[in-house]
Amino acid sequence: MCRPIVKWSDDNRGTLAALSRPFPATSRFSGATPVRPCRLARRWLPGHQRSVASSGLLEMAAKAVHYLLYLLLVSQPVPGFVLRWSGNEAMSFFGVLVPPPFAPTDKATHSAIGQAPDVVGWTTIVVAACHAAAALFHHFVLRDDVLLRMRPRRASKP
Repeated sequence: MCRPIVKWSDDNRGTLAALSRPFPATSRFSGATPVRPCRLARRWLPGHQRSVASSGLLEMAAKAVHYLLYLLLVSQPVPGFVLRWSGNEAMSFFGVLVPPPFAPTDKATHSAIGQAPDVVGWTTIVVAACHAAAALFHHFVLRDDVLLRMRPRRASKP
């Protein structure tokens, strides 16, 4: 179970300030980042593509949602980097210290940039939930094999 880190803050006149981040930025970022490009590369390798389940408007919508999900997943770390750099914080990436590539911003701009990771994150959650709802719609209403096609293929027995 993750507990918030609690530290004594002199800025808040001697009150305890609970930090909302249970892990340092390096552990949150470093673990998921290498997985994303690997998943994309595997998806686009020959033999890992599946034929489309439908055609026309449904096919275009499915491709658009898939590409939007890929874009959101790949772009997810970017606002976090920009947020830390706009606050003049260096970022540790796999043990290598990356200094801010631009000058620190004022507090108002830094606060506005601070909304970007939440927007990207919640957009990803909403699009993924709609994607899951569409898969259930295919399964229960259209009664096609979309859910069955999502299962991993089993290796053929010799």
